[in-house]
Amino acid sequence: MANEDYKLKISTLAIKDLTSISNYINNELKNNIACIKFLEEFDIKIKERLLEPLAYPEYMSTKKRNNKYYVINVKNFTVFYVVMKDKMIIKRVLYSKRNFSKFI
Repeated sequence: MANEDYKLKISTLAIKDLTSISNYINNELKNNIACIKFLEEFDIKIKERLLEPLAYPEYMSTKKRNNKYYVINVKNFTVFYVVMKDKMIIKRVLYSKRNFSKFI
């Protein structure tokens, strides 16, 4: 499905992840500029990936999955997404040094 229009969907869990990340950077680290830069880079990388979300290697999970997972690295965070028909669905946004198998 290369070069076709993909629609972006963000799961409820990914929205919670992004909210927690933003709150942590703003409130705990007291760094509004870093938060803005993270969100801007997140936006840019997602828009770039929407052009061809299947053109990248899949995430090798230890669990059997119905759909292939892919990743995007944004600063210190990893964005996990799946592609279903014409939709790129962001499932999670996690700190890159975490043990992903507990969350994905």
